[in-house]
Amino acid sequence: AARSHLKQWTRVVDLLADPRGRFQQLAKANPAMAASVKGRFLLAEAQLAQQKPDEAMAAIEPLTTEPLELQLAWQRDHLRARTLQAQGLLAQASEVVSNMAGLSMDFPALKAEENALLAKLLEERGLTEGALEAWRRNLAPAVSPERQREALLHVSNLLISRGLLAEAMQTIETITNAATADITMLTLGDLRLRMSLQTNAPAISNLLSAALDAFNTVLSNHPASTLIGNAQLGRGWCLWLLNRIGESADAFQAAAQVLPDSYNLAVARFKLGDALAAQKRYSQALTNYNL
Repeated sequence: AARSHLKQWTRVVDLLADPRGRFQQLAKANPAMAASVKGRFLLAEAQLAQQKPDEAMAAIEPLTTEPLELQLAWQRDHLRARTLQAQGLLAQASEVVSNMAGLSMDFPALKAEENALLAKLLEERGLTEGALEAWRRNLAPAVSPERQREALLHVSNLLISRGLLAEAMQTIETITNAATADITMLTLGDLRLRMSLQTNAPAISNLLSAALDAFNTVLSNHPASTLIGNAQLGRGWCLWLLNRIGESADAFQAAAQVLPDSYNLAVARFKLGDALAAQKRYSQALTNYNL
């Protein structure tokens, strides 16, 4: 367990997978013992972390017929579903998750994790409606803030990807949980920005100004949020489209300084180059294009 917290997955496998090792000998002698079960879970996690789903399945397969207490049975099936997902067997993984419902009914945290896994599987299968339904279950007030934040991002992205901007806006505006306020405001800004590109000219500046207000709210009310880079990127786009080029350069620069390696970072660098070139600051623009 200590090695797993250190992400030393090879060492975890060395300790737990050796058929002549002490763990395997004891686990075979007492397969339902808590230490045996948890050790097999750790071994499966280590194999998944090393992208070895077949080995992960082999680690937990002996537990499929063991009578386990509810939470351990749930954890076993959750690992099985993730392993099937890693093997590309998405329909089978979805079926396993669907059958877990009876194990998690008394454990809200497990139910939320179950909803998230099922939603991801349905997304991978292209079953958007089912995925939306599963994610929306994690928007309930009783769900942890972290799970609500995850669900809110996925719901909004799925609706936006389908061009359902008005429905996405309506969904987001119903969220009042303070724990997700930064994501809610960022998503509102993003929706208003996207809608400005699909509307008639007289309404564009109003939508852009409203989007800019939302992004500014993220910065002022949630300065420690992990979404600051995305908010700055959104500000940059709004200011660029409002022809406030100098300010847009500052926003794109701020985004580029904090965004992780990602598509959004590439966009921030590219648009910073555009804004600098528009101001005839060509050498600085070239630097960002090269980056």
